[in-house]
Formats: sequence, structure tokens, C-alpha cells
Amino acid sequence: MPERQRAEQTGAAVDRRALVVVDLQRVVGPGAPWEVPGVEGILPPVAALLTAFGPASVLTRHRLVPDGRGRWRAFAERWADLEEDPAHWELLEPVAAAVPDGAAVVDKSTYGAYGLPALQARLGDPAGSELVVAGCETDCCVAATLYAAVDDGVAVTLVTDALVGPDPQGHAGLLAAAARLPEQVRLATAEEAIARSFALG
Repeated sequence: MPERQRAEQTGAAVDRRALVVVDLQRVVGPGAPWEVPGVEGILPPVAALLTAFGPASVLTRHRLVPDGRGRWRAFAERWADLEEDPAHWELLEPVAAAVPDGAAVVDKSTYGAYGLPALQARLGDPAGSELVVAGCETDCCVAATLYAAVDDGVAVTLVTDALVGPDPQGHAGLLAAAARLPEQVRLATAEEAIARSFALG
């Protein structure tokens, strides 16, 4: 995907765009310990985004850290049994099959993905960058990623048909909160996000 895209409306276009696909792992699949109902429904739009963004894509996998900082240690202890099956942390098979050449698959140990070096390398200067966000869970890891990017000044597109959460109210609440920030956040379908970049100015 070219770094510079035609803006959605009158105004400057972003210089660089990156896609982050958050935590679409087997552990959130049907029947899994962290099952997220409806996750299978977002996989086709996610695959389309990965095809379009190619090497500008970063896919994250949440992992437990037994010796993590502060309360992360308690979180890892609560879910320690999941480590008995390392396959829980692998990408869902349809997502793994769609990973494009040059994309990064990165483990993370906190909710947010924004600070990951692989993602920062693809974004560059926040003033001219756009982060396109897909994955799960909308009201947890996606929310943490969104607000960190907003705080850093990056334009963010939340891909509404490529996001899912376990709680419909929480999912809708995050999207409603994001809609209150039109200078910083845009809500778009996968088709819209692929076709047009965030308009700056």
C-alpha cells in the first residue's frame, strides 16, 4: 500500500499508515478459555486489511509474564493453566494464513499495542501517521491501543467490521466514545479504511 493516500475529505493526507491486528489468537476462538463470541465474523475483513496493508501490518499475540511488573504477576498467576497448551497463544488459523510477507507478528505482555517497536517503526512521526486498528477485545486491548495512540497525536481509524469484544455494551461504548473525538479518531469499515486515509486538517 502506498504510504501517501488520497484523503477522505478536503485536507492533507497522512504520510504513513500502519495496521495493527490485536490479539486474534486461538485463546479467543470458539470454545477457548477467553472465547470472544463473534470473532469468526470479523476474520474476512481482517484478511482484506492484511492484504491491503501488506508489510505495514503488525499482528500482536498477548502472552502471560509470570515475573511481570506489579499486578501483571497476579494476572499471570490467575491464568497460569493456559501455559499448559502453548497453542492458545498462536494466531487463529485463518489469520495466520493471511499474514502477508514482511508483516510483523509480535508478542506483548500488556493490553496496549501502541508502544511496540515494530509498530512504531511503521508509523514514524506521529504528526503525519495513521494507525488502523482491528482485532479484539474492543473494550480492553483495542481501547488501550487507541488511547495511547491518541495521546501521542496519531490519527486513528477503528475498523468497525473488524473489531469484536465479549460484551456488546462494552464494544458499543468504546465506539461511541471514539466517535466523540473526530479530530483524532475515525470510524470506518474495512472497505473504507482500505480506500481512503484519514484526512488531516
